[in-house]
Amino acid sequence: MGGIGSGGAREGAGRKTVDGEPRTKISVTLPTWLLNLIRDEADRRKVSTSQLITEFLTKGLER
Repeated sequence: MGGIGSGGAREGAGRKTVDGEPRTKISVTLPTWLLNLIRDEADRRKVSTSQLITEFLTKGLER
């Protein structure tokens, strides 16, 4: 157990990003019906809930 090279972060380890952009986790409170609507739409589009919310926010903030 242990020894040289054990423990710590390793380059290339962990989950790969979808679009090469680093992610930050946030917490929001939504009505249950709205989250269900978002999840259903994400399933329909075959994308993650996070990807769909990112798309909604990006499009909504464009001028």
